Amino acid sequence: MQRYFMEKAFLLKVEESNNKQNDRILFDDNQISELKFQYPGIPEDYLDYLKEIGEGSFRECQFSVRGWLARIKSIFGDEYAISDKNLLFFGDNFSGDLAGFDIDNNWELIEFWHDCREIYYLKKTFHQYIREQMLMDDNGNDICELET
Repeated sequence: MQRYFMEKAFLLKVEESNNKQNDRILFDDNQISELKFQYPGIPEDYLDYLKEIGEGSFRECQFSVRGWLARIKSIFGDEYAISDKNLLFFGDNFSGDLAGFDIDNNWELIEFWHDCREIYYLKKTFHQYIREQMLMDDNGNDICELET
């Protein structure tokens, strides 16, 4: 059973089909197994997303989800290194803010806001978070259209 059925239908409806900014690469079972091996405890809803929707950006660069996890130092360099934190980041909002997991805290979902260099614990699942980043409400409606 697919976890992201509604989200896939939503993206088909709201994205420009011929826009390369919306190209995503689906992960196969071998790639998912490798991530599970490399990162024991990695959230299943993140892995399902990679299998069903894929790595890449959506909604013409609204948000990007990567199929690999990175430490903040490898993204921003030494000046942004956060000591004593075991954080791995999977995506960004194209404005310098990152989304990821605190793996020492049961893979809790976090955001790192680059301008203030703060970490925010979101108390939600990857699935809930990614729907918000798609600008999709709980009923599958486009939040952008509802605001106009």
